[in-house]
Amino acid sequence: MIPTSIDSRKITNRRLAYSDDLSTFKCDLDDELGCDDFIHKEKEAKLYQKEKHGVTHIFFYETTMIGYVTLAMSSILAKRIEKRQKGQVPLTSHPSLLVGRLAVHNEWRDKGVGEYLCNWCVGVAL
Repeated sequence: MIPTSIDSRKITNRRLAYSDDLSTFKCDLDDELGCDDFIHKEKEAKLYQKEKHGVTHIFFYETTMIGYVTLAMSSILAKRIEKRQKGQVPLTSHPSLLVGRLAVHNEWRDKGVGEYLCNWCVGVAL
């Protein structure tokens, strides 16, 4: 039975493994960005990770997969660089964490899972 809201103490996550069976995970409702295809089609997420473009983390509520996020390193160009004090290295860009994909299982939407995943991503970035 799916709860009406999540208990974050029951959520675990781990890095996607090449051997993972993701066939029961569905996030195809209102999926304009192709998150369902990314996790299923031609093992795209697994190949993306294997080629070191990013890392996909899968999230479970107890034993049920409820969502995933794919993270990658990135940078943001520094268009206006403030004056630096003597001895500081001038930056042309700022390091950043890119959330490449974020998806919640169709049946787990509107229960706080997406907010949990976003907060988890912020924690990783910090």
